[in-house]
Amino acid sequence: MVDYLQNYFIQNKTKWIEINLIRVYQISLNSISFNELQVHCKQIIDQDPKFIFLSDSFPTLKGSILLDLIKRNDEFLTEIKIWRHLTNWVHEQEPPINRDTQNWNPSNIIDFEERIRDFIPHIRFFTISSDNYYSCVRPYKDILPQKLVEQLERFYLVREATPPPNALPPRTPRRLKRNISTYSTRSPTEPTTPTEPRLQRSPSRILAKVPIVVNRPSIRIKPISSIINIRQMKRISHWIDRVESGDNNNDFFLLAKGTWDSMTKIKFHNLCDNKGPTLILARIDNTNDIIGGYNPHSWTSSNQWIGSTESFIFSFKSESREGIDDINFSRINNPNAAIFDGDSNFDVTFGSDLSLFSGEYKHVHYQRRIMNCGTFTIKEFEVFQIRRNIRTA
Repeated sequence: MVDYLQNYFIQNKTKWIEINLIRVYQISLNSISFNELQVHCKQIIDQDPKFIFLSDSFPTLKGSILLDLIKRNDEFLTEIKIWRHLTNWVHEQEPPINRDTQNWNPSNIIDFEERIRDFIPHIRFFTISSDNYYSCVRPYKDILPQKLVEQLERFYLVREATPPPNALPPRTPRRLKRNISTYSTRSPTEPTTPTEPRLQRSPSRILAKVPIVVNRPSIRIKPISSIINIRQMKRISHWIDRVESGDNNNDFFLLAKGTWDSMTKIKFHNLCDNKGPTLILARIDNTNDIIGGYNPHSWTSSNQWIGSTESFIFSFKSESREGIDDINFSRINNPNAAIFDGDSNFDVTFGSDLSLFSGEYKHVHYQRRIMNCGTFTIKEFEVFQIRRNIRTA
């Protein structure tokens, strides 16, 4: 009878299970007889943990289940949303704790700290924007470890500050793998077993030396690009050199291009790692707007933050394709979080701002906002290796 009921609900009441996911899942954990229902609920949670966090029953979730979800490395929600849900959950536990932290008494502080203590090491505070830190995290500084508070204050207030060595990297954006072809004739390698990413306290990288690329399609200034025109490419070259005008002093060698559906993280790193400075261009689907980013260092799959004052991100409106008007250009605001140099288990990201494979944009570590939307889909892309053109008289 139990097996029949489980199968009936799984096959005919999926929507009801999703709505009541927390209650059904926690009941299924109490008896081995509900194993099929438990497995079904677990599959729903694994595929999209947001069902748990957005549930009206979220405050009734067991702490052990919530902790397992927050320990995950995939980005099922932005870090600030995870933090907000976590603090709301803590407030709602019995007995409830006053939400106005300014009016907390010593007992409130002790109770809140005890409830949230096990979760703190798994929150990726250093990927949260300064605005969100100030409004959503700082009010809880009395319940955070003193050393962590000092590290956060330094990170957000001191321009040259970097995340501490033990800080967790950004969560891995969730996206299905895709297959396609690029210019490369190399076979993609299988992903290696990921190691625990580490963050550099004081990045001391110098600009990478650019190796000679053999048997690769390449360009200098013509043909320029199928995404942007010569005037736009010259403008980008001036940004690289930090000049307003003048001759083009950089050569652009094409490493990869195609539809974004043809690119995978493994192929990106096979094509673009250890090539020195690179420029990524992408055309957004639907709007045809153009976005991009410049990495003055090599991609190396190091799983470390790259510190830089020379990186930048930008966007061109589709209607300005023939000119250089309506440009949104932004240099790095926090040099120590300019680029996260992740391997194929992570996204290709500029700071915590522009994440290409997940198609997400957040205004966090770069000076100016370059897009109004938070999500996008790339239609086509190009990756160029940048070489300094030394002219002799």
